[in-house]
Amino acid sequence: MSLFLYMYIFNNYIILYSFCKVASTSDKYGRIFIFLLGVIIELILLFFYNKKIIILKDTSNKKAIIKVINFLCFACKIIIFDLENIHFNIIPPINRLLIINDFKNLVGIDLDDSNIKQKPAKYLYSFYNISLGRYSLSRLTEVLNDFIGSPRNYKNPLIFNINKYLKKKKRKNYKPFSYMKFSDHFFTYHLLGEFNTSRINDSCYYTILTLGGILFSICWILLMFGDK
Repeated sequence: MSLFLYMYIFNNYIILYSFCKVASTSDKYGRIFIFLLGVIIELILLFFYNKKIIILKDTSNKKAIIKVINFLCFACKIIIFDLENIHFNIIPPINRLLIINDFKNLVGIDLDDSNIKQKPAKYLYSFYNISLGRYSLSRLTEVLNDFIGSPRNYKNPLIFNINKYLKKKKRKNYKPFSYMKFSDHFFTYHLLGEFNTSRINDSCYYTILTLGGILFSICWILLMFGDK
């Protein structure tokens, strides 16, 4: 179970306990405010917390469709890939699922047909704490890639070694994940010199933590002064 789900359960407990403590001393508007505050924050947490990921394959249109389902049971995000562009990788120890778009057929990075000059291409999506079910980590990776038709001899761009690619001048202070080759048409270079997947999709987690902290502070204030 994720830390964020524990936080959600703990917040529910604090809301209910705070409501009981101040119900006898607050006016009806205060009680309504506390109740609505709890409901709103619970809904926000349920919206941002991912329950499952559904992977669909549209063979006729050669598309892979990724639906991210939250705890409100609707898709909070839908991502569509070309089948020949998508690949899966799972990184231990927290079973982080990486969905790689290598833009093999240039869809999304064509200089004439896309807006890549204004907005960088998004080549990687990350999801945390994936349940392996009855599979091992390597086996689940194989099953996912077999499902969408990704070849098993696929050269993962995340482990690309620039020194093996260069013919003359070699990089002395080369760091893994600094350079990536997705195809002969698409290379990436991270200016900070190191690739950090924890920066991907962190905005929703920061939102949850912030809201949790605000809620915690409000509830403790009610606990301290509710009887006075």
